[in-house]
Amino acid sequence: PESRPIVTLRIGAENPLESMHPCTLISAFYRQNDIPVGSVSVLGPTRMLYQQAIPLVEQAAEYLSDALTRN
Repeated sequence: PESRPIVTLRIGAENPLESMHPCTLISAFYRQNDIPVGSVSVLGPTRMLYQQAIPLVEQAAEYLSDALTRN
């Protein structure tokens, strides 16, 4: 069975770099035949529309995974 991409969030001080503490990083790996080959991310302010950004990252990773696995 196909699984959906796992989206990770790093908000503010959860980011390892101090210069990114005012930011949020939303990311998900895309895969080729269940092997991670890259990631897609959105970097923005901590106050962003999470309800829009999270599904966007998830769908982009899912689309790329599907495209890479078909070929």
